[in-house]
Amino acid sequence: MNENNTIKKMVSLILRGRKNASFDRHIMHPEREWFTSVFIGLGLFAIGIGWNISTHLQFKNVSISSGPPVEETIVYREGLVESALEDFEVRKRQYEELKQGLLVRQVVAPVVPDPAVTEEESATTTEEVEEPAIPEENEAEEPTSDDVLLVI
Repeated sequence: MNENNTIKKMVSLILRGRKNASFDRHIMHPEREWFTSVFIGLGLFAIGIGWNISTHLQFKNVSISSGPPVEETIVYREGLVESALEDFEVRKRQYEELKQGLLVRQVVAPVVPDPAVTEEESATTTEEVEEPAIPEENEAEEPTSDDVLLVI
């Protein structure tokens, strides 16, 4: 019941329009804080305007086009160029030798058929089938010039 009276009292103070009923004006000052925020915003805006004006004045007279191009003298060092070309030739020969050394002739392996059923059984007879001759490893076909394997 005590809570009911407290609520009624608060409602009656709000409805009467008492100024200090909802908060203490010693802690919060809405007008002062609003004016402070507006002045801080206007100050930042003024600083931005000043910065833009100073930047504009600083770069106002800078021209994009430049004067006539200055010709640079190019020094050709024949000895240095020749030594570099010789180094590249040595590297190219070494590369070609390595590439030729990596080419290995591929050995063609004989085709081995899958083990098939050699005997077929039926209810009455048994027929034996001869196995095909498998060439030995020594009798492998000679590789041709098309059979080349590149090992990297």
